[in-house]
Amino acid sequence: MSSSLFALLAAVSLAAALPARAGEPERKAVHELVELVMPKSIYERMVGQMTQQIVASIKTKDNAPLPRDLTEKISLSVQDALPYEEMVSWSVEIYASRFTLEEIGEMKKFYSTPLGKKLAQLLPEIAAASAKKVGEVMPERLPAAMKKHGLGR
Repeated sequence: MSSSLFALLAAVSLAAALPARAGEPERKAVHELVELVMPKSIYERMVGQMTQQIVASIKTKDNAPLPRDLTEKISLSVQDALPYEEMVSWSVEIYASRFTLEEIGEMKKFYSTPLGKKLAQLLPEIAAASAKKVGEVMPERLPAAMKKHGLGR
């Protein structure tokens, strides 16, 4: 999973309890929160990061040149596969199942502040940096830890 996608999903799933069948006013409040936490600009950055990662991973036979419009087509493909509106809808369901309406209101207030807006913008970057560090440390440490616990040689 792309670290930016991981970061975005981590930012959207926190913890508590609105009923699973929340009414329309509750859904509207949650939708407003999700748009504060995950504005279109964050989605566009995520698509750009995923596009760069996919393009960088593409190898051609005999190092043939890649099509000039490859990046644009990959970006459009990512957007088709993972539309913003669908991500918002998933996020609304996740938040609605974990937070009360009162908690949603408190988060909306926070994410409307300058600090909340800054956090929303930086969360994907912070989670990506954390995921990168885990990716660097785990291969170094896991074999010894597994051996310590009787796994491996």
